[in-house]
Amino acid sequence: MPNLNLTELDSWAVQCGIEDSQIQAALTLRSQHLPSWEASATALYNLGRDLPSETLSHVLGKVAAVDSLYNAQVKRVLAMAEWILKLAKAGELAIPVLDPVTLVEHIASLDGLSNDGCQVFASKYAHFCVDPGSFPIFDKYAARALLCHWGRDEQLFGQYRYRKFSYILSRVRQVSSLRERSLGDLDAYLWLTGVYGEWRRSQKEGRTPNILTECRRLFENHEGKGDEVDGLLRALVPNDPLFAAIASMPEPP
Repeated sequence: MPNLNLTELDSWAVQCGIEDSQIQAALTLRSQHLPSWEASATALYNLGRDLPSETLSHVLGKVAAVDSLYNAQVKRVLAMAEWILKLAKAGELAIPVLDPVTLVEHIASLDGLSNDGCQVFASKYAHFCVDPGSFPIFDKYAARALLCHWGRDEQLFGQYRYRKFSYILSRVRQVSSLRERSLGDLDAYLWLTGVYGEWRRSQKEGRTPNILTECRRLFENHEGKGDEVDGLLRALVPNDPLFAAIASMPEPP
């Protein structure tokens, strides 16, 4: 992997931090109103904790579960499981992981090939099945929300997508008013905010968004209705300019 000078980003100030109340709103929405998402996350955490990475069948089960429940779109599930098992036998998945970003990039480099699209899957697999405390979850919706806190487009859909995402997330956390929140809690906020922004954008464009059905129904049934869920949605994104920016971001290439 060629060198990437992330310190060049230090000259940019974070546009706005994340408030603890926003994370709490996301967690409440998930636990009380989005049962499929809540069940999927719980199942994967349990699977990652209880099933060791010692045999191909074990790893294949975890790869298939992450791929299916979190829509990671791995095209070669068996090959990916074989690759992760090889890394596990080489000790690369041992905890504590000294360099989480490099491990995600290594998982994504299936069979030594540069496979940037696998970084989404690799981050999710590493989070749920290696160490939830070391690996932020990356996908396009979380990236959109994070970039709006960052205040500029860093092209988080290229070769260094996960490396830049992790670095920018660490910068945003430094200026955020958070209690002891886990990376999983942060993902709940970033992902749901990004999905909510995509739904808002689809409404302006007159189309049906390609998002989780239960999220779409939640937004359609409660936004602007003045009920408890509407209040949680307002608490999720109280900053109107920030939300407008998320909702206006184009689809990644």
